Amino acid sequence: MNPNIKMNKELTIEEWSMVARAVMSLIVTSNLSEIPNNDMQLVKWLTAFCSDINKEIIELSFHQ
Repeated sequence: MNPNIKMNKELTIEEWSMVARAVMSLIVTSNLSEIPNNDMQLVKWLTAFCSDINKEIIELSFHQ
């Protein structure tokens, strides 16, 4: 896959769910003590982002 090619496809609910699970799995299985302090802000942002994705998925599932 060429990293310079932009993707025009929007993700489905299932794909967003897989992204959130994969990111959270990486965070949970990593050794947080080895992450530099200045990178912890990114970990916090990714955790919040995944939480928001999951909230949206739950909300969308109630409206279907």
